[in-house]
Amino acid sequence: INKQESFSVTDTGHDITLYYNDNIACYTTSCDLHIIPYMRFSIAEFFCKGVDILLQDNNKIFLQLANNLASPKTFFLDMQSNVTYRIIDNVEQAVKGNNIIFISQYHNSLKNIIHMQFNEIGFNYKGESYLGEYCVIGVEHHEDKFVLFIITNNVSLLKTNIFLRLILIPSYANEYSSMLNKQSLILLNNTYYSIYEWGCKIEEEKLY
Repeated sequence: INKQESFSVTDTGHDITLYYNDNIACYTTSCDLHIIPYMRFSIAEFFCKGVDILLQDNNKIFLQLANNLASPKTFFLDMQSNVTYRIIDNVEQAVKGNNIIFISQYHNSLKNIIHMQFNEIGFNYKGESYLGEYCVIGVEHHEDKFVLFIITNNVSLLKTNIFLRLILIPSYANEYSSMLNKQSLILLNNTYYSIYEWGCKIEEEKLY
């Protein structure tokens, strides 16, 4: 091929046929590589299937947020949807395969499946501590579902966090905010940040 005397072919295990100088040779290829599929996901994809809202704290502000998320707005002109999600207080009540929204204070009950660790005075990401008042929104893929977590150490931030106003159901007719293409949105000490993909650095967002 290309006037070379010899050549090699790498394939994924299918039979192939080579044509060379009027000769035909059939080969069965083999491959020892194990391909691990990569799936890029973001907050925007979260609402593409059924959702249950897990609320284990009866705080009034938490309940108000859960009710808002249970009847989400859309990107259509009238902003209304006919969707209503269930609010549950135990993960055992979740419908199998449904995505889950987890709303909590700085508990670490999700520590085995998320990239952050939370406490009363701040949170930890990639071995670095970020101290202060925070409200973190993030999405993780776990088993057959997405988990969207909203965790804070100051519940009043749930009422002022601009990012929470962006969580709308995407539609085919309208684009969603580019902010929702991130895997985490963070309000820390009155400044907004985002993480494009877990493992990437935290970057400040200029919203105005």
